[in-house]
Amino acid sequence: MGSVRSTVDRHARHKSAVSEYRVYMPICLTVFADASFDHRSGIAAFAGWFRAAGSVHKISKVSERRFASSNEAELVALCATVLVALRRQRSFGDGDFVVAKSDCTYAVEHLKSRTGGTTEIERRMVARVHDILKDHGLRFYVRHVKGHTTLSEPRFYVNRWCDEEARRLMRQAVRQDSRQPSEKKQRKL
Repeated sequence: MGSVRSTVDRHARHKSAVSEYRVYMPICLTVFADASFDHRSGIAAFAGWFRAAGSVHKISKVSERRFASSNEAELVALCATVLVALRRQRSFGDGDFVVAKSDCTYAVEHLKSRTGGTTEIERRMVARVHDILKDHGLRFYVRHVKGHTTLSEPRFYVNRWCDEEARRLMRQAVRQDSRQPSEKKQRKL
């Protein structure tokens, strides 16, 4: 048996040897988004979920602009959520990557390439996402997640939240929009 000093020395040598090796775990910035679109009015609402800087963030809003299609609303929602998530994360290192997920195959396919999108706003948003990813040296993956399901896996739960929140906001905005003309008439009387 060794002395107390030799036991302490052995532990000190082990501790210093371990502290010399730092393991870097890449950051995976995971983003989900969904949009809800009213075909009559063009009103769209968005909801997004992402994990950045160690915290979960949920965002949702009614868009100020009107959209021509649900595909356009879905792609813009996914791009906007990725951009917000990138701002919230703030710093990145080698090997870090972003995974964007949507239940809209149009949004998934058009966000995969810097030249994606069919309308001017889509092309600008997609290019902006890709430019910022490139500036940070991030790898980027876009994945489809099955929508409108009751499965209990976390990705389905998150997608359901995005879907329900976007739909709630869109319906609320459509109700408010349909009341505005009648309110204007009453003010004139």
